[in-house]
Amino acid sequence: MSTIKQKQTAVKTLENIGKGPKKTKGEILREVGYSEAVTKNPKLVYDTKGYDKAESKLLKKLNIDFNSRLEKLASIFHDSDKRSTLGANKEITSMLGEYKQGSSKIVGLFETLKDLE
Repeated sequence: MSTIKQKQTAVKTLENIGKGPKKTKGEILREVGYSEAVTKNPKLVYDTKGYDKAESKLLKKLNIDFNSRLEKLASIFHDSDKRSTLGANKEITSMLGEYKQGSSKIVGLFETLKDLE
C-alpha cells in the first residue's frame, strides 16, 4: 500500500519531466514534505514498493505504458534537432535494455584470448 506522500511524490516526479529547470529527487521530496534526512537520501522513498506501486497506478491512469513511451520517443528520434535525437536514442536504448551494466570490452578481450589457446 502506498502512503499519501509516496503518491504525491509520484505525481510531482512525473510533473517534473519535461518542464523547465529539472528538480532533483531531493527537491521533489522536500516539496512533498519529507524530512531533511530523507531528502538527502532519496532512495529511502524511490526504492520502495509503495512508491513503485503509486508510480505504476499513475502511469496506468494516464495511459502511459511502455509502448506509448517508445512511440513518442521514436517520433522525437526522427526530429531534425540533433540534441533531441541523441536524447531519444539514449532513452530508447535504455528502455530496451541495450545498455548492459557491468560489462566491458575487457571481458570480450579475455574471451577472445581463450579462443586463441
